[in-house]
Amino acid sequence: MKKSAFLVIVALLGVAHSAVHFVIEDQMIGDLHTKVLRNTKTGEYAQIVTDLGGRVEDLVLQDKHPLHKKLRSVLLTHNKNATAIKENAWWKNAILFPYANRINGGKYTFYNGSYQLPINDATNNNAMHGFLENKTMKVENQTVNEAGIILKLTYQFDGKDTGYPFHPYVQLNHMLSDAGFEIYMQVTNMDPTEPMLFYVGWHPYFKCPVYKSVITFDRQCNKWAHVLLNNHAIPTGVTESFTGFNGGTVIGGTLNNPTHYDDAYKAINNPDVILCTSSVLRTTLYDPEADQTVFLHQDRFPIIQVFTGIVNATGEQAVAIEPMSAMTDSFNNHDNLQILSGGETWSGAVGIHVQ
Repeated sequence: MKKSAFLVIVALLGVAHSAVHFVIEDQMIGDLHTKVLRNTKTGEYAQIVTDLGGRVEDLVLQDKHPLHKKLRSVLLTHNKNATAIKENAWWKNAILFPYANRINGGKYTFYNGSYQLPINDATNNNAMHGFLENKTMKVENQTVNEAGIILKLTYQFDGKDTGYPFHPYVQLNHMLSDAGFEIYMQVTNMDPTEPMLFYVGWHPYFKCPVYKSVITFDRQCNKWAHVLLNNHAIPTGVTESFTGFNGGTVIGGTLNNPTHYDDAYKAINNPDVILCTSSVLRTTLYDPEADQTVFLHQDRFPIIQVFTGIVNATGEQAVAIEPMSAMTDSFNNHDNLQILSGGETWSGAVGIHVQ
């Protein structure tokens, strides 16, 4: 049974302080402040860069195999290089807000207002991945007990970001427990009278021998559509049925040149499964060399972008499997776009465990 982020939070907050094997440590990487959430019993930890949008810089988890329980370094890192962390040329493990992926030409309209976002995808002349990546988060609260850790980070947008004159209050709860790692996200429109728009994504790069590895989409309650893109990486509005990433085939290609993906996929409710109402999806990545499976849980994130291009670009063996709460360019196509009235709140979650 899939457990929602809300139940995990309740469990973490509701356990008495006894036999605690979790700690939070403050660590610097150069001049960058980080928080390390550590499970001293298992050796698992997550390192969060609070100075840069609550980014997950490092994540090590133990698999749940009853015999070997091996630790796995799950995500690509910048190897403790503060300069590389700040530059983050490939958006490693960043939280993407108030838009994920690309906005066509950086332009959109909202309630008769026209806006121009900064162009940072020069190749395609698009705005990409939002503003939170470079914001310093406030450490609002730290909760540690025998069930795990919650690190609560917040940021209040002031409406001064170019092309985005809105006032979202963003809350990220980074959680480490014996069950794995999770990020619970909450967004509130702090303007009491005016609506705002946004969507959010996460950009994790999962370490694996890419060409040998197997991605499996969750088909328990859903079918999948492949989203067709134009030559500027913007959705055309056309989708096609997608039966790949079904656990039966590897990504393919070669070690240094895996099959190229920079593709978007959308989960579509399967009308033949009438009893499924959950908003939670589970995407898996199987690494045959380690004989380990990484599980990516997505609550209210129905879009996935798969990207293998970092192998050719940097030589690093990893695949990005990016959950998004709405479609690329949803400021214009409105596909799953979140619009909040004054004072309204949206929430969702992503999580990882290893087996």
